[in-house]
Amino acid sequence: MKKTYYLVFFLFLFITGSIYAQTYKIQEGFESNDSLTLPSGWAKWNTGNFYINPLWNWTVRDTGVNVPGLSAALSVAHTGSKSCGVSWYAGIDTSNGYHVAAAWLVTKKIHVNTGDTLSFWASGGSTNFGDSMQVWIGLDSIPPFTSLQLATIVWPMGSTYGLFTHYSYNLSGYNGLDIWIGFDYCTDMNVATNGFFVYLDDVMVKNPNGIHQINSNIPKTYQLYQNYPNPFNPTTTFKFDLPRRGMVNIVIFNTLGQEVKTLLNEVKDAGSYQYDFDATGLASGTYFYKITTGDFVKTNKMVLVK
Repeated sequence: MKKTYYLVFFLFLFITGSIYAQTYKIQEGFESNDSLTLPSGWAKWNTGNFYINPLWNWTVRDTGVNVPGLSAALSVAHTGSKSCGVSWYAGIDTSNGYHVAAAWLVTKKIHVNTGDTLSFWASGGSTNFGDSMQVWIGLDSIPPFTSLQLATIVWPMGSTYGLFTHYSYNLSGYNGLDIWIGFDYCTDMNVATNGFFVYLDDVMVKNPNGIHQINSNIPKTYQLYQNYPNPFNPTTTFKFDLPRRGMVNIVIFNTLGQEVKTLLNEVKDAGSYQYDFDATGLASGTYFYKITTGDFVKTNKMVLVK
């Protein structure tokens, strides 16, 4: 009897944990890769007009090993035993000529939804040398990306080697697009005088308000189901059915009829969906969630209790 009780209890934890978990489109710590591989769908490029040794470009390494161009510093990671890094040697051609590095690491394709966030940990520079890295959005998989820049990160001379910093960028501005994210090791100077080593680890694209297609069977009618649990704190889940492909808009309102948050505003295929909603930033009270798609409009009430 006790064994049955514990089994049911752990199944409950597993199921509820799955329901409330954030949706990860990328969750990469490079732990399953080695120096000859990158994560599935990822690629590295040298867009300079010179040839370099591929191992001087972005490469996954274990911690504690020698890396190109660093005689006294060993490789590091933010968590686990591996990270992906690029050496200042990425600016040296195979004939020992010095250039500005043009080494790119490009993720797999990502379909962006409102609320998606890029998050990663990175380290660069040293006591005597600075480093920089640019983060770009690409609308295809082949760099250089030149129009949609997210950030330029600079580690000035005097930075602590191997000290990781967390970076986060909201991707909602690219809602509905298929994108690739490119990390460009760009010292902005000839590596004869600048550049050391940049590490990248724990790269994630996630959405705390995650949508999941739970059934690809075609429903017969439109439907918006009551959220559960209700009341809730701070997460809840609701489901909806789409009998045909079309634009879907889901909005949260307060009791004054004011729009609080747009959860979804994009074209979705026919099917059944689940939406995991995190109301961490909202005050306690009564709210309404409304779906509009085609000629179907429905509103349900939910109660947030903190």
